Amino acid sequence: MNIYLHILTFAVLSLIPLVAIAQPVIERVILFPDRSRGTIGRGFDDIFITDDGNYALSGANAADQNFSQWLILSDTEGNMIFQRFVDGNDINQSFNSIIEADNGDLVTAGYEFGHNGGDASVLRTSSEGEILWHRYYGQANNDQFHAVVELKSNELFFAGQSGTLAYVVKTESNGDVIWERRYGRGPASQFWAIRETRDNDILLAGTLNWAAWVLKIDGNGNEIWSNTYGQNGERLQEYFRTLLTVSNDGEYLAAGASRRTDDRTSRAFAVRLASNGREIWQRAYDLGEPGWLNQFNGAAKISSLEYILVGRHGSNLPGGFICKIDNDGDMLWRQLYRPNARPIEVVELRSVLSDREGRILTVGQGSREGAHGGIFLEYMPERSGPRIINFFPAEFELGVLTGEGLEFWVHAIDLQNDSIYYHWQRDMEEIESQDSVAQVNFLEIGDNIVSVVVTDSTGSDSARWLIHVRDLLIFSHTPDTLSLTIQRNSEIDFALDSVAYIGDLENLRYEWMIYDSAAVRWEEVAGDDRIGIRSY
Repeated sequence: MNIYLHILTFAVLSLIPLVAIAQPVIERVILFPDRSRGTIGRGFDDIFITDDGNYALSGANAADQNFSQWLILSDTEGNMIFQRFVDGNDINQSFNSIIEADNGDLVTAGYEFGHNGGDASVLRTSSEGEILWHRYYGQANNDQFHAVVELKSNELFFAGQSGTLAYVVKTESNGDVIWERRYGRGPASQFWAIRETRDNDILLAGTLNWAAWVLKIDGNGNEIWSNTYGQNGERLQEYFRTLLTVSNDGEYLAAGASRRTDDRTSRAFAVRLASNGREIWQRAYDLGEPGWLNQFNGAAKISSLEYILVGRHGSNLPGGFICKIDNDGDMLWRQLYRPNARPIEVVELRSVLSDREGRILTVGQGSREGAHGGIFLEYMPERSGPRIINFFPAEFELGVLTGEGLEFWVHAIDLQNDSIYYHWQRDMEEIESQDSVAQVNFLEIGDNIVSVVVTDSTGSDSARWLIHVRDLLIFSHTPDTLSLTIQRNSEIDFALDSVAYIGDLENLRYEWMIYDSAAVRWEEVAGDDRIGIRSY
């Protein structure tokens, strides 16, 4: 199965900045599309950086109106090393969490509703993609795994839900169960995140009967302490989706959402905890837009005092977001990606990491031109050259009439506030410009390349456009697609809606031809700018 990647370098997405301080700039956006082009795509749930620097990604891939549990290993350039699908017989299945084991194997965990009434699912592969084993866990009771870790003992630990109870399983490295336990009460209890503590205990975060919950257990599953956080009101649904170790002395950051069921509003919600579970602070964030879907999904530590969090915002049409908070929970900046933004729509961000070079890597769900799938965003490290974050014209390929002129401009930033220099060219020859703006006139028929290189003392970025210069241009037509499928005995109108011509438009001659496959011939059917065709 071939998977085609949509890759944008220095991509422009629709943002809503919070403040004017330095914010991360997108270095690269990659969309790993689903195998079908439907609207049910789910994308990636998790990312893990392997010891050799590759990216392990897990989630769900849509094919033929069903999901497949999905695992990808990619190099740092977005080139796929291998991918694996576990195809079930239900629309609802995914690999929610992925890790690299100490020996280099990949372990990913999730669920498959179509297996035995709903079982947790685990796949282990070698670093080359060889499937070592695939096993199911649970008791056919809507069992799911949301998180996996490898313990210091090389045993595996999984957490999620079993029906309405939180569910954990500890296994040998080969998947054999050592023990399993269920915790919680009420209509909704589950775990979403795991951390192994300094003293070899296990910390779990999720929800306990719709109260944000952290539970600490020992290696045998015995409870050490259990705390809930937030307002714990009757009309509230509060939960943690991510858990981060933030200090060497065992402090943690737990983050998720606090929802009100009466007015269907939600705020992203975070709590900083001491090693004994004591609350240091808690904060709720409105994200600037009211909505039922506002929540944190993932968190990463980028310094001893600052953390990156990602999630989703909005209501019926969610968008992804990324933000930075400090040690006291104050939000330093945020970037909200609007639904239906172009060229790539960021529907939701679910997991985030910071690599060795300081780049921020985040994954989730995205789409481009109807192709849904897993989205990968890479943000530049702190020290970098200038980056183009917006440009005009927005299209790469354009048509103009001879004698016309076009204005080109770019908006570039430099995080270190270095001086920026702009070098404009047309067909490899320098052209006059005013720094970020260039006016170009096109006097001869042919194709032209207009480009700009933006530089400072440390690096550069560039943009270019392909311009077709003609004496006759069709700017728009009906239908607006060149490939149609219609029913028999139906009618359809064809028209040239916008035409430009160097000369007298009254002298233009329109010649419509139809290819009759039965008679195997072309036939002229009209001589105007629009026709109606009936199929038989």
